[in-house]
Amino acid sequence: MAIVNLTTLTQKRWALPVLALLSDGAAARAYPLSQALPCSRATISDVLVHLIELGLLTHNPGHGHPLRPEVLLTQAGHEMAQMAKQFWQNSRSLPDTGEIVLGRWALPVLQQTLEQTRYANLRKVLTPVTDRALSLSLKSLIGANLLNRQVDMNQHPPASYYHASRQGRMLVEPFAGIAL
Repeated sequence: MAIVNLTTLTQKRWALPVLALLSDGAAARAYPLSQALPCSRATISDVLVHLIELGLLTHNPGHGHPLRPEVLLTQAGHEMAQMAKQFWQNSRSLPDTGEIVLGRWALPVLQQTLEQTRYANLRKVLTPVTDRALSLSLKSLIGANLLNRQVDMNQHPPASYYHASRQGRMLVEPFAGIAL
């Protein structure tokens, strides 16, 4: 499999849903994918370019117009698409998660909190994340019951610990072997 980490993969919000839709191995174009997802064709085109750069998709040789190319999954793309399909099915089965799980930092945060951790450790491990982006991700994941926060009042100042809930674990389960 190509070396693709979860942080890089989730840079584009719709990357995982696109991979899930392509998991059957059929060739696709941007327009039909944009009809299947609540986003624009331009957004899907950006996602396809991103996935091609990651080595998960390739142009279908001899098919498609230069302005409307078809894309196919690579071997690494097939493996990742199966994970994305399982993630997409799991996310659809959870109430009130909506688009929260499609946020850039949602899955990397959930994967990092499979074991209880503190904010400073999350900030350090998810290096390009800003304080604001991490705080917003934590709040939205807690609000969707995908992440639990525990405050230890016995320390001065009180320490907050984060760990993925059962539902949060279910979402990142398909990506168990993928690095951050």
